[in-house]
Amino acid sequence: MNRRPTGFRCGVLLLALALAGAAQAAEAPGARAAFAAGTQAFQATNFPAAHSNFMAAAAAAPAEKLDPAAAYYNAALAAYGAGDFKGAADSFARAASGADLALQARAYYNRGNALQELRRLDEAIASYDRAAALKPDDSFGREVAQHARMKVCDWTDCDSRIAAIERAVLRGDAVASPYSVLALSGSRAVQREASRTWVARNAPAQAERPPIPPGERSAPPGERITIGYFSADLHDHATARLMAEMFERHDRSRFRILAFSFGPAREDA
Repeated sequence: MNRRPTGFRCGVLLLALALAGAAQAAEAPGARAAFAAGTQAFQATNFPAAHSNFMAAAAAAPAEKLDPAAAYYNAALAAYGAGDFKGAADSFARAASGADLALQARAYYNRGNALQELRRLDEAIASYDRAAALKPDDSFGREVAQHARMKVCDWTDCDSRIAAIERAVLRGDAVASPYSVLALSGSRAVQREASRTWVARNAPAQAERPPIPPGERSAPPGERITIGYFSADLHDHATARLMAEMFERHDRSRFRILAFSFGPAREDA
C-alpha cells in the first residue's frame, strides 16, 4: 500500500510559521528566511535541502517568539520525501508537541505512516490512535490503524471497529485512504463512498480553470499525441507489473509515451 503523508496528497501542504501563544511577532529574519528557503527547496523537490532549512527555522523560531511546530512538520514532510522515514517520524513527533490540535492530529497520523515504513507497527498504531482521539468526529486515521492491527494479527474488537469505519464512510466522513478501506470492507457502497469522499476532500474539481483552446486539443496532422504517466510505482511493484502490457499495447505510430516517476529513488526496476 502506498502511504503518502497528508502533505503530499494534492500539492504540498506547507504550513506557515505561526506566533507562539499570544506573543507579538518581531522581525525574524533567521527563522523566516530559513523557512522560505525550505519552502523553495521543497517545491523544487530538493528534499535534503528543504529538511535542513526547515530544521534551521525550527531551531531559530523560539528565540524569535515563533511556534516551531510548522517548521518541524514541514521538515518531516521533506524527510519523508527523501525516504528518511526515521527522520520523518522524529520530526512529526516534534510537530505534534505544538499547541495546534489540528496540526497535532495531522502530525500523529503522518508519524504513523512513517513508522509503518519502518515496520514499527505497534508504534504506528498508537500514533494513529492519538490522531483519531484528537478528531473524534472524523474517521481520521481509524482505517489505517485497523489495517495495521490486522498486519500484526491483533483481532481485538475487529468486527466492531470495521463496522464503525463503514458507518463513518457512509456518513461521508473524511477517510485518509480508500486503499485502506478496500482491505477492510467488501461493501461496494462503502468502497465507492470512501473514494468519492477522499477525492472531494483532497482533489476537488476546479471549475474556474479555463477550457483548453480548440487549437491545442490535438496534435497537428501527422504528429504523434504525447501521453505522460505519473506514478510512484514505476519500480518492482504490482502496479507496474500490471501496467506493463498496457504500455506495450500503445500504438507508437500514433502516440509518444512518457513516464514520470516520483517519490524515493529505487534501483529495482
